[in-house]
Order: sequence, then structure tokens, then C-alpha cells
Amino acid sequence: MPPLQWRPTIGDPSVMGWVTVVAYLVTGWLCLRALRAEKHGPPRPLLPTLAALFRVLRKHWPRPPLPARRAALWLLLALGMFALGLNKQLDLQSLVTELGKAAAHAGGWYEERRVVQVIFIALVGGFGLLGLALLWWLTRGQLRDFRLTLVGLAMIVGYVVIRAASFHHVDLLIRAEVLGVRLNWVFELGGIAIMATGVVLRLRAR
Repeated sequence: MPPLQWRPTIGDPSVMGWVTVVAYLVTGWLCLRALRAEKHGPPRPLLPTLAALFRVLRKHWPRPPLPARRAALWLLLALGMFALGLNKQLDLQSLVTELGKAAAHAGGWYEERRVVQVIFIALVGGFGLLGLALLWWLTRGQLRDFRLTLVGLAMIVGYVVIRAASFHHVDLLIRAEVLGVRLNWVFELGGIAIMATGVVLRLRAR
């Protein structure tokens, strides 16, 4: 079995890599701001706000009131942005790929790894559909307030799935440069910018 090539180091130490990390974290912070803006009652610090949100969700489940559903959506989006920001430098998808290769060699099915890759992609797609179903449930009847944010999120998720699935020809495409600008910057940073714009517009509306 070949040794793992992944090491816990900074995955993208370039300027654009750190710009992307900061963009993810700022967008996550904006989502937390939106969470606090959605709730009713006097302003509270973040932790008491989260505790109150969980109490309301538990008390009224499976039909929580609209403000609680909106706040839960912003919380999920914030957690997703923070996780993607950390993963940008930890490069955990490379670790998953290395572990998959190691398991294939150890199990003697490396030659049939394409079948496992298809299953993996199907699982990723299935979880994506579940995520979309959850977002639809949280935004039903109020999609207009979230559509720009969700468009940006869809761009980000599509980019992440492409990278995680390791489609070789697609990966080469998004790494290509046009006038010195790499297409992966356009997809990833573009999605983050659209999503952040949607959050800012929602904050202004509140």
C-alpha cells in the first residue's frame, strides 16, 4: 500500500488562497449578522441568540415559526462558509482521495476504483439533493428574500463538488487562465461575492 501523500499543511499559501479564505469567513460572519437580524425581541449576544433559537426549534418542531426557520437557514449558511474557509487551507478533500486510494490498494480492488468513484459521486449528489430539500423547506414561501444568496451558494457547491469528484478534464478547465485570471477564482470567488451580496441586501432590508 503506498504511503499517504497528504500532510497537515497550508493547502494554498498564495495571496489568492488567503483572499478566498477571508472571503469565506467574512461571508460566514455576515450570515451570523443576518441570523441576529431575523429574530424578534431585544438584541442579544450571539451565544444567547443561538440558545434561544434551538429552544424555539425544539419546542415547535416540526413546524417552527417563520423567524426561527429563517434564522436556522442563516446559521446553516454561516457554518457552511466557516467550514469551507477552513477546508480551503486544510485541503481535506485531498486526504479523502488519498484514503480512498489506500483502501483500494489494501482491499485489492484498485483496478475497479472507477466503480467506487461513481458510487462516491452518487453519494455526494444525494447529499446535495438532501441539502437542497432542507433549504427548500427553510425558505418555502420566502424564496424571493434568499434567491441571490442561494445562487451564490449553488456556484460554490458546484465548484466544490467538481473538485472533490476529481473529474480530470473539468479540473484542467477550471485551472485554465484567461488574461491571467484563473477560472477557478471566477467560480469560487464569484460565488462567494454573489452570496455575500445577497446577505448584505437582506441585512439592509431588515
